[in-house]
Amino acid sequence: MGNQNNREIYADKIYSDILFYKETQECKKLSLFTPVKAIKGESPEITKREKVARDLFSTAVSKVRQLIESLFNWLNEKTNIQRAMKVRATSGLLVHTMGKIAIAFIYLIFLNKNQSSTTDSHYLLFLQIIPL
Repeated sequence: MGNQNNREIYADKIYSDILFYKETQECKKLSLFTPVKAIKGESPEITKREKVARDLFSTAVSKVRQLIESLFNWLNEKTNIQRAMKVRATSGLLVHTMGKIAIAFIYLIFLNKNQSSTTDSHYLLFLQIIPL
């Protein structure tokens, strides 16, 4: 893989406790940003006092993640990229993924010119026929 030093990673709450990120955070200078999880056993006074700061931080992280999730949702909606049942090898997965991304770009550049939803459904039918 390429250079993974000095990177920011925006992830879901569940990834905040994973040992991998804790170990590599210092040596590779990764910054992991996740929404704040509730702390078990924390006193109610501290929870009330820290609530606003935690909510602001969680909102900021979620706004960045929302952009990324919207992009992948659009990509999956337009290309059905997650349907790779017949892929058996890494090279096949790469061909499938890159082909679907290329189709999404073609759609974005050429086919997305004020067209109706009927055209979108024809386009989706076209994508399902293409054997990638």
